[in-house]
Amino acid sequence: ALLNAITGDHLHRTGNPVAIRTEVRSNALAHLPRVLVMVHDLGRNDLQWRQDGHDHGQALAETLVATPMYAVYNSGRAVGATGRELAAELEVLLAHWRVPLEGVVLLGHGMGGLVLRSALHQAQHSGLAWPAHVRKLVFLGTPHHGADPTADLFAGLGFGPAAALSPFTRMARRRSPGMRDFIEGRVLEDEPRTGLAPVQEATAGVPPGLPVYAIAGAVGDRRSDGLVPVDSALGRHAIASRDLLLPEEHRCVLDGVDHIGLLRHEAALRKMRQWLSA
Repeated sequence: ALLNAITGDHLHRTGNPVAIRTEVRSNALAHLPRVLVMVHDLGRNDLQWRQDGHDHGQALAETLVATPMYAVYNSGRAVGATGRELAAELEVLLAHWRVPLEGVVLLGHGMGGLVLRSALHQAQHSGLAWPAHVRKLVFLGTPHHGADPTADLFAGLGFGPAAALSPFTRMARRRSPGMRDFIEGRVLEDEPRTGLAPVQEATAGVPPGLPVYAIAGAVGDRRSDGLVPVDSALGRHAIASRDLLLPEEHRCVLDGVDHIGLLRHEAALRKMRQWLSA
């Protein structure tokens, strides 16, 4: 997963078997009427939702009485490309669900939230059926408006400082399209890059009428989770067309919790249970 984050665009382009393909997995034995879809962060995979023996997905699935499904993808590729593929995967998966669907909940950590925004936007634009089943959407530390470009990206993602990533050290100096999208908060391939062109047109936000929630971590000076600024994680932006306009009661800041800590913190789980059970 880390190798794909750093050089996944090259692996995909050259047909390398190490390149991760976009798919949605589950170890669940039963198909329940409710479905919980989790999408992981940059440089991680579906197994890494489990932190210190805890998995938000399993815990929330029990609360919702839902089947947990885990997306996996090549996080070095552009978010727009991954979002398009995830939209297609979910269309097939949910169209062939074994029991009538009562609703789908989406949960994205970090880049996973960008991928979900991209997938929803492209699915609706293409007239796919699955977005109509989505009931709620939750973001955990998602860089909606980008991450701190001065932060140590790999340390913030829980891999330790880049200098310690032998044998990835030399490769880690480059930034894949996925890494750049994470840092700049891009969700579509045709969006202008931050700093290169002013954002004039509206970008892919969240579907109107869909209950959307966001949790941000805050450490140190409380401006970020060590990687993603609090305002970015909460979808706040000075430009109205880029603000996700979430109700304040749908936003939560957890003091003393870093980017990876959001995956294992009890307060994050309690807040998500509160929102999703309402």
